[in-house]
This record gives sequence, C-alpha cells and structure tokens, in this order.
Amino acid sequence: MKKAIAYIIVVSAFLLTGSSLSARDRKDKELTSHTALYKGEKVAGLDILFANFDSKNTELLLLANNIGASGNIFRVNPFFFYAYKDNAAAGLRLNFSTARANLDNMDLNLLSPELNFNFSGVYANWRAVGGEVFHRNYIGLDRKGTVGIFCEFALGYNYNKLDFGAGDYNIINQLKLVFSPGLILYILPQVSIEASIGLADVSYIFSDAYSANQKVGSFGKWDAGARFNILNCNFGIAYHF
Repeated sequence: MKKAIAYIIVVSAFLLTGSSLSARDRKDKELTSHTALYKGEKVAGLDILFANFDSKNTELLLLANNIGASGNIFRVNPFFFYAYKDNAAAGLRLNFSTARANLDNMDLNLLSPELNFNFSGVYANWRAVGGEVFHRNYIGLDRKGTVGIFCEFALGYNYNKLDFGAGDYNIINQLKLVFSPGLILYILPQVSIEASIGLADVSYIFSDAYSANQKVGSFGKWDAGARFNILNCNFGIAYHF
C-alpha cells in the first residue's frame, strides 16, 4: 500500500512538473495570438550591411549633381529597444558607416558660382557616425507569433565626412526622420532576425566645404521624399530577454 501511494505521488509530481514546463515553453515559443512582442521584453541586436552601390544612391553624396560613381559600403548598427506594451517598443540605435567610391564625374554645387566644384577620375572616402531614437509597432501574422511585421519611425543625427583627397573634403551634418516598414522572424524562442527598408524620409542637411584644407563655404537645405535607398536597408539579428 505504501509503495502504491509513493508511486501515485511520484507520477502526480511528474505530470504536474511536465505540465508546468510545457506551459512555460509554450509561452516562450508560442506567443499569444498575433503578439510578436511582449510587454516588458528587452531586445539587443545588430544590423550589418555590406553592399555595392552606384550613382542612384545619392544619399551618400548628399550635395552632388551629375554623379557618375560606384563603390561599396560597410555599415554596422547596434541597437536596443524595450517593449512598453504588447506589440509596441521604443529604442536607440547607433550608426557607423564607411564607404569608398570611384568618381567618374561629380559636380558639387553649393548654390554659389564661387563654390561649384567638379571631380572626375578620383576616389572619395566617406565615413559617418550617428545615432537615432526609434519607435515600433508590431503585428503578428500567425497564431504562434513567429512571424510579424512592424512599422518604425526613427529620428536621428549623422556626422558625415566626404573626403576627395588633396585637402578637398565636405563635412555634412544631417538630421533626419525616416519611416521604415519591416519583417521579423523568430528562428529560436529568444532569437529573431529582421529586415526593414526606409521608404520615406525628411532631412535637414548642413554642410561645410573645404578646399586645400581651407573652409570655402557653407550650405544648408531641406530634403524630403519617398524612395528606395540601399543605405536605408537594414538586416539584423536580435536577442530577446
């Protein structure tokens, strides 16, 4: 009799423990219906981009016209965000970019006859650092919450240096607001991959131009548009905790 009672207790404990573990695993792996992000989640990740570009990517050469250019760009953006409620989060992203361009032809126009420059057959080096705050809203696409979409608004600042060599360079300060839709996929219970693309932006650009290491002028302008730009493509991986 004692053995039977002991057996029942052991089996019951096992079943209760298994039920508890299943419920916890289900919460981790199968998010509630149409919930891609839980309230209280903290997420840290990294966006990385290496790509070739051509003259269509005018954001790289912010103040240039008649561009004939090609080259490559490398960018790494660490980020962190916090879900303050289900499917809504706010965060911070840092931007580090570098690129090298082969300029077949480029006119740099600073709205003054004395400040028009032409470059041809030269290499340009571009470096940028900056940061931005962003807000996201998510929508889960399946009942398990493993696939979702999001829309992001990011407000940020970038410091850019475009160097043509021989003491000719451009210092560009840029404030921008970017709208980016994206897709998120959980490949593990706490690991996701994501992709997004900046489709619309508003920015203010202020630039100082230097020739032979001497400042020759300044320029500021507003810019806005809805367009595809390879520099606004983000591919990343994130850890949720």
